[in-house]
Amino acid sequence: MGEVFKRGGMAEDWRHDNPAEAVRATLPRIVRGRVKHYKALDYNLVGQFITELRLRQVWPVTKLVYELLILTALRTGEIRGALWSEIDLEKAEWFIPRERMKAKADHRLPLTTRMLEILAKANDYATQGGTLVFTSQRGDQMLSDNTFRKLNQNMPHDIDVHGFRSTFRTWAQDAVVAAKARSDLFAKRRKLVEQSEAWCLG
Repeated sequence: MGEVFKRGGMAEDWRHDNPAEAVRATLPRIVRGRVKHYKALDYNLVGQFITELRLRQVWPVTKLVYELLILTALRTGEIRGALWSEIDLEKAEWFIPRERMKAKADHRLPLTTRMLEILAKANDYATQGGTLVFTSQRGDQMLSDNTFRKLNQNMPHDIDVHGFRSTFRTWAQDAVVAAKARSDLFAKRRKLVEQSEAWCLG
C-alpha cells in the first residue's frame, strides 16, 4: 500500500512525503513469536481428575480453587485474584473487570450450583474482613501460581493447568465463542456452563 502511494503521488509530484509512513507509525507493533501449547487433558477424563483432586491431602482451599478453575476455564491469575466484591451470589454471577482479565475486556460469568458450593466452602477459610475469595494459609494473601503445579504432582495425568482452557474449548468451542461474542446469549452460555459442569462431575 505504501509503495502504491510512493510510486503514485510522489512520482506525480503531488506530494513529497509518504503518507503511509504516518499511518504505520500509529499502528501497534505486531510481535510475532511462537505460540506455546500447554498439555491438555482429554475432556473424557475431567470427571476422573476432579475426583482424584478432591482426595488429595492438601490445604482445602487449593483444591477448591483448582476445581473452580476447571469449571470456569479461567486463567490461573484471574481465579487466584478472585474478589468477593466481584461476585453476586443472589444473581449467581461473577463480574471480572477488564483490569484483571488478560484480554483487557470485562467478563461476566454465570455461576452454577457447584460453583456456588465451592465459593461457600472457600468462605469458611477466608480471612474475616478480607477481600480475596481464595486465601493462603498465611491469611488474606493470594495463592501462589505454583499451587496448581504442586497439585499436579503425583497425579496420574501428564498435564498443565493452563491446558484446561483447551480442554473446555475442545468440548464446546463454537458455542463458547458465540456466547462470548453476543451478550444476548448469556442465558444460553449459562446453560452451556451447567452442561459442562455436569459432564465434568460425571
